[in-house]
Amino acid sequence: IVAEMRWTEKAVFEATGVKLKYMRPPYGDINNRVRYVLKKLGYIPVDWTGDEFDTNDWQLPEKKMTEAQVIAHFSKSIDTYAASNKTKGFYCLEHDLTVETVSVAQKLIPLGLAKNITFANVGECESDASPYQGGTGPVATATVSGANPSATGSTSPRATASTTPAKNANGAEKTAGSVLAIAGAVAAVAGLVLA
Repeated sequence: IVAEMRWTEKAVFEATGVKLKYMRPPYGDINNRVRYVLKKLGYIPVDWTGDEFDTNDWQLPEKKMTEAQVIAHFSKSIDTYAASNKTKGFYCLEHDLTVETVSVAQKLIPLGLAKNITFANVGECESDASPYQGGTGPVATATVSGANPSATGSTSPRATASTTPAKNANGAEKTAGSVLAIAGAVAAVAGLVLA
């Protein structure tokens, strides 16, 4: 765990100049030992809310799901969320591993926007004014107009608070607007969160 986190930390720092504070355990696989090690390394694990908020986009390259199926699954998750308890936030799992997963993310963003979901980063959803270890660092910003959203870096720190709870990987209630996390390429390294 330590070696993987330190290598990742080094790569992210060399690419962005920041040391991340939040991380998503691969496959959502976490136990108390992993939580302890991550805490000692200065990390806070954040996991997606549940299976309904796993877009399954990782199945696109292997042709186990089609883009239309991923979009339909996401749309159903958003509709179910909107019809039930819109005061509680959520995190949604997406990947930026391939052209296919990035492409589908660019289609999911406008779908979320059409359902009145807005973007924020994980630090904002956690009401964290210092979302990076050792300071605020640059924050990725998203341009979400039209059919081709994009992400760009910014060196100005950004922090806002929202007031609705979501659970993190520790199982604790956290302050987070209607939260939808989108990792990596769509939002540079910082990730995006629909709130």
